[in-house]
Amino acid sequence: MVKVSGNTVYINLGKSLGIMVGDRINISYEGETIVDTKTGEILERELILVAEARVTRVKDKLSEAIITSKTKGMAVSEEDVVEVVTSTLED
Repeated sequence: MVKVSGNTVYINLGKSLGIMVGDRINISYEGETIVDTKTGEILERELILVAEARVTRVKDKLSEAIITSKTKGMAVSEEDVVEVVTSTLED
């Protein structure tokens, strides 16, 4: 994520990556990392849901989304991870 301004978030995903107006995204922070104790390889990163949002504007490398719901007591941060959960093509 690039910027947070009130209920609007700006993400570094755009048309060049197939993002479209109406796409839904999850905004999460990274929790515990699961590491293979034998190899040291990171197997999984726990993602803890902070908010959900819907994309409202898309440029080549940047999209704007409006937060539609937020986990109580959690704040959206520029360090959070963004994941596209449904595309307008899937709706």
